[in-house]
Amino acid sequence: PNGINRRFIILTPSQIDLPVVHTAFSNTSQLMFEFMSTNQRAIDALTIKDVIYGEIEDSVPKVDDIEDLLSINQVEFKVLSAEDVLGKAAELGKLVDRLKQEPDAWRDSAMLTRMVELAKICGDIRENALVPDQVIFRHSAYWTSHFGGLYVFIDPDMTTVISDPAAPGFRRSRPWQVSYLSIKDADRVFKFLAVTGRIELPRASWIETSGYLEHRAEMVVRALIRAAEPDRNLTGVDKVWLQTWIHSHADLITRDGNFPFLNA
Repeated sequence: PNGINRRFIILTPSQIDLPVVHTAFSNTSQLMFEFMSTNQRAIDALTIKDVIYGEIEDSVPKVDDIEDLLSINQVEFKVLSAEDVLGKAAELGKLVDRLKQEPDAWRDSAMLTRMVELAKICGDIRENALVPDQVIFRHSAYWTSHFGGLYVFIDPDMTTVISDPAAPGFRRSRPWQVSYLSIKDADRVFKFLAVTGRIELPRASWIETSGYLEHRAEMVVRALIRAAEPDRNLTGVDKVWLQTWIHSHADLITRDGNFPFLNA
């Protein structure tokens, strides 16, 4: 709701490998992965008999400006189950504690009967953890679709926001703590990402073995063919055919200049 506090349903532990779609935050998928991997034992046990659902709860119910996004320091998974196995496990745990702590609790036949009923549903909660024990997570970088697309990078000394300057709160929210970059200023954005180690600059050793230049060269040739012969079907062409076309249209290739540059 409101592009925040994403809801989730877990039917099976195998969902951990599935993509998360229709999300307003880029880190939602990673948060789900961390939650499911960290609480794997509980999820494995719970989904045998029940369905898990809930909400990834942020600290704000609605995003009206950048300040609301900056207020999200962590998220908490609010976890429920369709058949209330979670609730029953919690109740059984309390009764077990009472049985251990109160000397005469074993005389309470109603309590013992209730424990047996709950154990039939939950199993041995001493061996099978049914309640996820890690539900709070933090992330230091994410993209959100709010305000036309906005990036937040949280470093130890400074938080950086990259967005359209028209976004509400741009350069006004926490200016002493937040550095703002216009998403239209490609040079400054690139410099920030490079200096903070968030992108890997191209290296000759990687370029030469990646096949990237060859791929780009083929794309250039295909674009030239498309421009020169719009009706040509390129679906089934192979490298031999492309090489023949290149030799036959050497003047066009030379005038364009891109193919010789990529193959230099």
